[in-house]
Amino acid sequence: MIIKNGRLVNYDYDDINSDTLFIPQNLVDLEYLCFFDEFVMDAHFKKIIVDPDNPVYAVRNGCLVDVPKKTVVLAQAGATIPSDGSVENIRKYAFYEHKELCGTLNIPEGIREIGSFCF
Repeated sequence: MIIKNGRLVNYDYDDINSDTLFIPQNLVDLEYLCFFDEFVMDAHFKKIIVDPDNPVYAVRNGCLVDVPKKTVVLAQAGATIPSDGSVENIRKYAFYEHKELCGTLNIPEGIREIGSFCF
């Protein structure tokens, strides 16, 4: 990963070609499509880990959450939308192509915005 001024500006296929996505302490700005290009459209992480000292991101119920913006950015396999009030928005593509989503989908109270192509 190449991070400049806290923003992911480039990544290598090897960075995302694994089951686990690690968000380091100094990564504080992710573009909404940063994990979706010709290499990773079908990449679904089994686990997302955020450095506990990261001031912006955290994992809640398997969702990478931008805490200040109360927004789900990306979801790992098997993730559920937090219903504890920590999330109000679901960003574009957050659950994109998650084949395990079938049947009933519970959208908690308090969700104000769902981005396009989210599910």
